[in-house]
Order: sequence, then structure tokens, then C-alpha cells
Amino acid sequence: MTQDQGKGMGKRKQNSSVLLLWAGNIVLGVLLSLSFLGRVSPASSASVALFGFLGLVSSVGVLSVLPGFLSILVNRFLIGPKRNWLLAGIWTLAIWVLFVDTRLHGFYGFHINSTVMGALFTPGIDDSVSISLADILPLVLLAAILLPAQAWFASKPSGASEARWAGTVILGSTLSFLLLQFWEASIEVEYRDLIAERMDAAPIPLRKEPLSEFFVLLDDRKLAPLPAPSLPEKETHPNLLFLVLDCLRADAINEENAPFLSSFRSKSRDFQNHFSGGNWTQHGIFSMLYGLHASYWDPVLEAKESPPLIRSLQKANYDFRVYAAAAQTFPAFRSTCWVDIPDSVFDDFPGRTPASRDTEGAAAFQDWLNQRDSENPFFAFFLLDATHQAYSFPNEAALFHPYEEEIRYIPISYGTTEDKRIRIRNRYRNAVHYADSIVANIWDSLVQSGEADNTIIIVTGDHGEEFWEHGIWGHATNFSQEQVHVPLLVKGPGIPTGPESRPTSHIDLPRTVLEILGAPPEESPTWSLGENLFQPPQHRIRVTGGWQGLGIRVGETTLFLPTPEGGRGAAYNANWERIPDTLSVFQNSQATLGQVFQECERFLD
Repeated sequence: MTQDQGKGMGKRKQNSSVLLLWAGNIVLGVLLSLSFLGRVSPASSASVALFGFLGLVSSVGVLSVLPGFLSILVNRFLIGPKRNWLLAGIWTLAIWVLFVDTRLHGFYGFHINSTVMGALFTPGIDDSVSISLADILPLVLLAAILLPAQAWFASKPSGASEARWAGTVILGSTLSFLLLQFWEASIEVEYRDLIAERMDAAPIPLRKEPLSEFFVLLDDRKLAPLPAPSLPEKETHPNLLFLVLDCLRADAINEENAPFLSSFRSKSRDFQNHFSGGNWTQHGIFSMLYGLHASYWDPVLEAKESPPLIRSLQKANYDFRVYAAAAQTFPAFRSTCWVDIPDSVFDDFPGRTPASRDTEGAAAFQDWLNQRDSENPFFAFFLLDATHQAYSFPNEAALFHPYEEEIRYIPISYGTTEDKRIRIRNRYRNAVHYADSIVANIWDSLVQSGEADNTIIIVTGDHGEEFWEHGIWGHATNFSQEQVHVPLLVKGPGIPTGPESRPTSHIDLPRTVLEILGAPPEESPTWSLGENLFQPPQHRIRVTGGWQGLGIRVGETTLFLPTPEGGRGAAYNANWERIPDTLSVFQNSQATLGQVFQECERFLD
């Protein structure tokens, strides 16, 4: 054998080893991805089960194309250890990202998407997302194991038979993506919902969702000017105090969890059938300050348009104070809700925990009340973060035992025992109890200042919190009752007390507040989609938004209208169980959808 022949044979073996490494990582990726099917309903049909498995195979195959081609380039230009370690780095990163995606899906039920990526690079994310060292260590350990293993595998030469096997795996996994498009169209109608679940479980979309086209049409639309109504001149306007507790679901207020708020409820207007406008903070706060559906977030953010509520209060010479334990850059409230009052936002308290920063915010409010000499009314807004995951409170304040001492997300993403769920729920209850004491302190400060009788106080949650009632813990994952039903208590001069059972929504708050202050009711539809809370209709459509789309609630049915990244459209009953034959439900709801579409376009140019 000549020297040139030897080099040629070595190069062929090196090329084969790249293909084998590629195929091996596809197999590893498929094994990791099997956990994606943990959330889907059992399939009695072998074809449905096979479809779900092939969906994972094809998704991993398509995802492997980028690192695969990068590997081919590395193999072409490098040799020896540099080649092996760079190949190892490419594939370790690919598998590591896929593993993170499996845990994200295992915990929240969705994949890495543009919302997740945008959040990672937004200032203030660390205040809103709690990840412990116990969650980081497994990721570091995984990389430490994968990197040398991939380098060793890359260094091993392989022959023609291995190359053929590798080529079959690579081509089969990527081309099966095309096969599934035709197969899905031929599946019997009775299995369509099961197939839809499996398509949503795959780490990349297997099929375009026609129902998401509405959001595509909204993408290029700009926000029309939102007029701010003028308030009549009065000697005194009432103060406004918003107390928003993060993740406060409707049933969290009771004598055990929240004794102060439970007593406060009996002296307030208690809206018992109240929905947030969002299943996460961004859209929950947005809807209660703008009176608009969540679909307006992007146009408002682009325009940096202040809420009409805030602008009307500015014209009426209100003083402003906003207190938050989490940075108001994530979500981007400093560029939306508070864009006109940046110097009135206090979100940089030094406390190490959300509970301590909440306490510091309440103390700052008390000091401000004691020192202010202004005769102007005030608008004060609290976003209390103690009740947000991972639920913050001083250990000595714990009332409910046993409770989980440290939240570890990666183990939880694989499943939990009933005992652990009780401990996590008790941790939430302890946080609610501590937040309740902070609200009591804020009330005491108001009473001591002499302002209590001239203040309209609004207590609510930005969204709810689910505790595995539908297989999920947390929020921002669906539009179930647990995630969108929140308390709303309103107390103040001229406010009637007692329960209100008619359907209300966060989008009703700005209109109601300004009409109480004297804004003309006939002007409200020019800037708000809400109703007056004290004159709510007996029946109505309520819209809740999330990163994944809109939940449209009519009676006991919720229509899920997805964004292009939000999965498949579906219809659910009051127990958040998928209603069979989604297409028929949507076809029978054309009037409802038409009204929502008009509302989502009303204030766009």
C-alpha cells in the first residue's frame, strides 16, 4: 500500500467516524426525547403510538442537521485532537440543549422557543426565575461526562459498514419528517386529538397550525393612538392603591392562609368570578393597567405607549409610587406600563429574598406616607413577589408543615410523589401567609397616615398557580381555572360591599377606576375593551393571554387559539379536559371568534 493510499483510507475512516458520531447522537437524542411523550394521553391505536415515536425520531433528525454539517466542516479542515475535541464540543452542546429542553417540557409542558430565548437575555430575569445550585450541578455534570465521551468516540476510526448504518439513520430520521406530513393527513378523525398531542410533544413543530394564522396577520400592525380621558376637576380625588400578589389563585385567600385578607374581603366588593387577562405576569399586569387583551403587548411595547389610566391620572395631578421586589425590566414594564413615570418606580431593594424585598417596599411606602406633604392624591402600585416560585418567607414565619425547604426543578420535572406535592403546596401557603402580613402592614400604614378613608384599594393576583390539578405545577402553561381565576377585592369610598358572581376580568379595572373618578362612560370604548366592574354583563366572552396564544372563555368552554409557536388549537371544558373534535367546536364558535378578532384589531392601524 502506498503512502497516498494509506492517507486516503485514513481519511475515509475519519469521514465514516463523523457520520457514526452524528448517527450515534441521533440515537442518544431520541432516547432523551422519549420523556416528551410522558405528558400525552395513552394511545389504544398502534398507528398513533408509532406516529408519536416517529415524530420524535424525525424531530431529532432535523435538529441534528446543523451540528451534523458543522461536524463535516470541522472534519474537512482539522485533524487529530483538535478535530476530536471540537466535534465533541459541538455534539455535547447539542445534546445538552436537548436535555434542557426535555426538562423544560417535563416541568412546563412547552419547549425552548423565542419567548424563552428572549427572557434569557432580558435584564432582571434573575429576579423572576429562581434556579438553585442543585439544579445547575446536574447540567454541569452532564457536560463533564458527555465531552470526553464524545471526544473518545470521535477519535475511533470506522469502516464502510458503520458508515452505511450511520447514513441510514441520518437519512431515515430526517426524511421521515416529510413522511409524517402525509401520514397525519390520512389519520382517522377519531385519533386526530391524540395525534395533535404527539405533534405538540415533539421538540420542533411537525405541522403548521392553521388557527395561528390570525397572529401572523397581526404581526405587522401598529398600535393606534390610545386617548386618555380627562377627569373632571374636583377638590379631592380618592387615592388609588393596587396590591397585586404574584401567583395568587382565587382559593388562596382563606382564614388559614391569609387571615387579614380574609377579614378584608368581608368589608370589600368581592368579585368571585374574576379572571386575569394573562396566565403569567407580563399579560396579567398589562391587562389590568391597559384594559386590553394580551395580543396588544407587542404593539404597545414597540410604541412605548403609556396606559391611558396612567396618563389620565397624570393630568389629574396624581403622585405615583410603584414598589416591586422584581426588576421591572422583566417583563418590560419600564417600557410599557411605567414608561411615563420611570422615577416613581422602586424595584432595586437590597434584600436577598423576594420576601425581604417585599418587606422593604412596604416600609418605603410607610416612610413616604409619613413624609409627603403633597395635597395631591396618589396612585401606589405593589407587586409582591413572595408568593412567586420558589415561594419566599422567613423560616421563622412558617406556619404550615411539613414544607419543601428547597425547590429543585430538574428532579421535579421527572415527576413527584404526593408527599412532595403537599410539601410544595405548604411552601406556597407559607408564602401567602407571609405576604398577607405585608398587606396588613401596608393597610396599617395607610390608617396611621389618615388616608385610609379616602383610598380605593384593589387587591388581586396577576395570575393563578396550578398544583398538578391537570398534571402541571406553576403557571404560564395553560388557561385552566387554577391558572387564570384570581381574587379581586375592591374597597373604598362609595364602593358597595358584598359578593359579585357575574363574570369579570382584569381588563375591566382601568375603565372602572377612571369612571369612578368621573371619566365619561361613553368614551371608554375608545381606549379600553373592558366593562365597568359594577355593571358587568350576565354573560360575556373573557380572553386570557399567554406566550402560547389566547384562551377564549365562553361559559364553561375555553377555546385555545395558538400563536405559531404555541402548538395546536384545542377546545377544553371547565375541568381543562380536551373536548373531542376540536375542528367542529371552532366551526360552531365562529361568532365568538369573530368578536375576539375584532377586539384584537380595534386599536391597531
